[in-house]
Amino acid sequence: MSGPCTSTYDFKPNGTFSGDPEKTQASKILSPLAVFVSLWGLAGNGLVLGPLVFSVKWDHFTVFIFHLSLADFIYLSCQTVVLVKIMLDAFHNIWFDAWPLEVFTYASYTVGLCLLAAISMGRCLAVLFPIWYRFHLPKHTSTILCILIWVSSIALNVSQETTFIHHPSVPGCLELMGTG
Repeated sequence: MSGPCTSTYDFKPNGTFSGDPEKTQASKILSPLAVFVSLWGLAGNGLVLGPLVFSVKWDHFTVFIFHLSLADFIYLSCQTVVLVKIMLDAFHNIWFDAWPLEVFTYASYTVGLCLLAAISMGRCLAVLFPIWYRFHLPKHTSTILCILIWVSSIALNVSQETTFIHHPSVPGCLELMGTG
């Protein structure tokens, strides 16, 4: 296939690649460390999700924090599985395809970024227009906004995964389906 992407990776028939020995060594060192950090992040997000679900009175702000913590939890879960996949490939030459996890990883990452922007906007409204924010903001605005963010992020990432294919010789390079 012709394309703008070039690669130094050689793909094996079973789908794994043998690229730079330095990159393989780096993945053997960095992947376990990243899994460790991801597991600590999962524990931290679990500690935030627990009180939000069971004991905190919900308001506009806690709805955003709950959804942000949930998005981070999903992102870290998917990232941990992807890192374990990389470790299995690096240490034991075991490879499996995890493209559905990529959709959820990117979607939850996008949701997290959008929620951070929504939280910032909500805080700005609360500071700039405190009376309106307290007494005139519709009750379920933050819930509806969170639902719209989740739906649009998932739709965006699913459409990206179904519209573009990964270039067969270059990880990270995308081609429009039907052009190669």
